[in-house]
Amino acid sequence: MKKEDWKGSGSVLTVIVVHFDVDACKQALTRMIIVDELPFKFVEGKGFHFFISQLQPKFPIPG
Repeated sequence: MKKEDWKGSGSVLTVIVVHFDVDACKQALTRMIIVDELPFKFVEGKGFHFFISQLQPKFPIPG
């Protein structure tokens, strides 16, 4: 995560640039399923879909 400050006219605007890496997210999800011994159908649940939509709407849920 990279943080940049923009200063001007007496106010400060902080801009945070975040890079979203789909492959890194898929690897993290795979690791969580294996480490926590979750069933593969875990990603099909409505709760998981809602959680991901709030966390990162651009993440394509594997099916």
